[in-house]
Amino acid sequence: MEHTSIIQIVISLLGLAGFFLANYIRRQKTHGEALVCPIGTSCTRVVNSEHSTLLGIRIELIGMVYYGLIAILYAGMVFVPALATDWVVALVLGATVSAFVFSMYLTGLQAFVLKEWCTWCLISMGICTTIFLCALTLWGVA
Repeated sequence: MEHTSIIQIVISLLGLAGFFLANYIRRQKTHGEALVCPIGTSCTRVVNSEHSTLLGIRIELIGMVYYGLIAILYAGMVFVPALATDWVVALVLGATVSAFVFSMYLTGLQAFVLKEWCTWCLISMGICTTIFLCALTLWGVA
């Protein structure tokens, strides 16, 4: 298996993990259940803050769409390499850069505005950052 395919599989699996993480947050919020935070932080306060939506859309739904798109497109490129057209590459790179910048913004909100940390949000930031770095490496930007 070539280097490109391995990175695409890693990105696809990270996208899948991010999708399930965002879905966990969505499910807990929808049912009004508290999020269990592994390091004893205040996930529920963070994910229910006034900063938990963008243009009226819940952040976790945006995350599900992003991570799902990344998982599907990168898996598709492994099995159908012709899918990696300039347009698709531009789409995934644009989405990845946007998601990374937005994740940095959300992490800044936790640190400086809310002064609370959400373990799940930080894990999502880690997934997003790893996807970002892998994508830059894969497409020769880094």
